[in-house]
Amino acid sequence: MKIICITGMPLAGKTLAASFAKEMGLPVINMGDKIREMARKNNIKIKEIGDLILEIRNKYGRDAIAKECYEDIKKIKGDVIIEGIRNIEEVEYFSKFGEVYIVAIFAPRKIRFERALKRKREDDPKNYEEFVQRDLRELNLGIGNVISLADYMIVNDKDVEKLKETFINVIKEIINK
Repeated sequence: MKIICITGMPLAGKTLAASFAKEMGLPVINMGDKIREMARKNNIKIKEIGDLILEIRNKYGRDAIAKECYEDIKKIKGDVIIEGIRNIEEVEYFSKFGEVYIVAIFAPRKIRFERALKRKREDDPKNYEEFVQRDLRELNLGIGNVISLADYMIVNDKDVEKLKETFINVIKEIINK
């Protein structure tokens, strides 16, 4: 089993890239969805999700969110995409189940902030100060370490079609190894 871990700063294009993998017929596990699901189960407001992530990782370990994905991974017989890797411990956890490849999606900060203003998801920052604070929180979680160890780096500063073309080529290369 090849486990393709997608990482990147918020609004870099991870979810969009994962949607292309779905179009290719690959199963996708979204770690952010797991966190939001945990928040709903515990009646935690989505706006406080950053605090929830820190609390979960402090209480249950830095790979706690990855462990929440175990039941989904168990059901998959072939290759899988895991979207939203945040730290090395999650990568190490997933390496127990197969050959791990890290694909980092990068977009400049200005572009990511513009996307935040357009997307308007409940947990998206409403101003630049909140945006910077979110970036710092992600970096403190260890995402920079994962990005620096990426097997593939995709720059997402053009249009959607360019990201799709590049991402699909990378996934095909990994699958055909």
